Amino acid sequence: MSPFKLKTGQHLKVLNLHRVVELFTEQLLLACIRAAIEPNPQELAIQ
Repeated sequence: MSPFKLKTGQHLKVLNLHRVVELFTEQLLLACIRAAIEPNPQELAIQ
């Protein structure tokens, strides 16, 4: 069986997972950008 021929249910799960990963990555990037732009008091205390 070809790995590309998934059942519809499995295919939807894969798509949903991909979307979750996309959203998570987006949030992570935004958090990193925000942290880079806005100085964090804790980070300043460490330095």
